[in-house]
Amino acid sequence: MQVGAHVRSEFRITSPPPNARYEIDPVLQSSQQMVELTAAVASDVEWFVNNKRIFPQQDSRFFWQLAPGEWHLRAVNRIGTTEETITVVE
Repeated sequence: MQVGAHVRSEFRITSPPPNARYEIDPVLQSSQQMVELTAAVASDVEWFVNNKRIFPQQDSRFFWQLAPGEWHLRAVNRIGTTEETITVVE
């Protein structure tokens, strides 16, 4: 008899968290007010914010510059698509 566990990877956005709310800090430079976009399954992910594709930085990490409004995030890879909405206020 063989005993083992099957681990199922769930493709989901891990950062930012669901329904996150951010506030723009008037003191900090805008370059310091970014959020990293990460998914539970990180390989071959394409990111979109309000249907506009976001490209990785030189280190292959994805960052998005905070801007006021409600933003729809979508991550896509071979497993499927996952989506979240965040809010940014001034």
